Amino acid sequence: LPTLYSQLFLPQFLCQSVDYFKKEGERWMETNPNAVTSFCRHVEKRLEQAHDMGVYYLPSSKEPLLVNVVEKQLLSPHVDSFLLQPRNLFPLMSIQNFSQKTMQDLHLLYLHLRRVQKLDALRSAFLCHAKQTGKEIIDNTPNSKDIIPLLLKFKLHLEMVTRDAFSAQELFVNFLKEVMKDELNESNNTFHLIEDLMAKHDDGQL
Repeated sequence: LPTLYSQLFLPQFLCQSVDYFKKEGERWMETNPNAVTSFCRHVEKRLEQAHDMGVYYLPSSKEPLLVNVVEKQLLSPHVDSFLLQPRNLFPLMSIQNFSQKTMQDLHLLYLHLRRVQKLDALRSAFLCHAKQTGKEIIDNTPNSKDIIPLLLKFKLHLEMVTRDAFSAQELFVNFLKEVMKDELNESNNTFHLIEDLMAKHDDGQL
């Protein structure tokens, strides 16, 4: 019986699972090309099902073989081309779209990307979004005295995302310490403008 299991059932079961989840991911991309949060929830459901099926069908396995199949076939192929694309990711990070639901969606995305060793890529996307938004605040705020309060509000938003969505993971905490300074020091003119505005803002708080 163990021989039948290891030589016949297990290889065929895993092979069919690989094909199934690979095709399911491809179908999802064709029919739901913009539904990032729905895809993350779908992956979560499949991972839970894979865990339960593994316990039932693969009780002798010491590794989560079916969970690994879901990660490699349903999740991993669509990380760079779908989940981390700015058009899909940045709206979840936006301060304008902030809500408890978006924070939960970001946290679920973080958990999925941690599974497949993609936190560095998420950090890079977070950096890009933060710099882009910071520059937009500086360039597009009509009244210069409003820049500092808006930047401080945005910094608080980034801190909240880092703490709640990204579990205060050290990779993101260290990044947050530098991102605003890097943005403000991008040019000498911006740096001196911010210095002046900071001084005026501090004076106004006294």
